[in-house]
Amino acid sequence: MVLLALGLDYSIFYFSRVYELRRAGFSDREAIRHGLASTGPVITCAGIIFALEFTGGLLSEAPLNRQGGFVVVVGILLDTFVVRSCLVPAALSVGASANWWPAAMPDADIKVEKLMMQRLLKQQP
Repeated sequence: MVLLALGLDYSIFYFSRVYELRRAGFSDREAIRHGLASTGPVITCAGIIFALEFTGGLLSEAPLNRQGGFVVVVGILLDTFVVRSCLVPAALSVGASANWWPAAMPDADIKVEKLMMQRLLKQQP
């Protein structure tokens, strides 16, 4: 149950950012890419911290606690590094225009994407 809640939490956080970027005028795929780039560090840090919290179960003397700790730690790390960074963006990219059904999205605005790229290039040292 903990892993399901964690996976849903990460996915909702990521997808809400993708939705926000798409409403702002990014194309479907660009919104998916920029959403992953903007939420990636936060989700990764949260996943690592959460996995570190449950490593205490691995040090327990009770075999059931060690097994539970192992399952939760491995599940969190898989969800953080594989599911959130690879599988969810791939699934969103397959039917990118169907992600927003039944809502209608505005047309992608190339100017927004160029403006965002210019801002990113100016921020780099």
